[in-house]
Amino acid sequence: MHWISLDKLGESESDLGQNSPQPKSGLGRKTSEGGPKSDPKPSIDPPYSSNTPIVPKKSEPKKRKVKSVTSYLTEDFSIQPEMADWYSQQADFVLEINTATAQWRDAMLSKQRKYADWVAAWRNGMRNANKWCRARKPSTGRGEFVCRTRLLCTKRI
Repeated sequence: MHWISLDKLGESESDLGQNSPQPKSGLGRKTSEGGPKSDPKPSIDPPYSSNTPIVPKKSEPKKRKVKSVTSYLTEDFSIQPEMADWYSQQADFVLEINTATAQWRDAMLSKQRKYADWVAAWRNGMRNANKWCRARKPSTGRGEFVCRTRLLCTKRI
């Protein structure tokens, strides 16, 4: 049980005895001038510095790339004259163009691939098919390439 002495309530802190709790530091105590005896609590904000780098604001927001419209390969995809010309100019191609295109078309239809530029996809497919065919050793004694699907190539090494 605690007793409160009413006659001590009106007295100042300096009049309190040793048994009264008092802070050990002078923080927060008022001086005769009216201000605290010590500095205020330190700020957690970083100090302002004149040599802080200034980061320029971006003048224009980045423009998003517009996605090109992709589509599935149509059933009636066929080799156009400019595609055949491009294929004939490739000196290292060993597969016959119609057979390689038929195999590539079936793969694209079965996997339901979508591309924005089917002619570019065809060129890439022709490069890969010929690269994979050349990577295999000739399996016939006549020096002809025979690929995984047993497509007989028209060019000889």
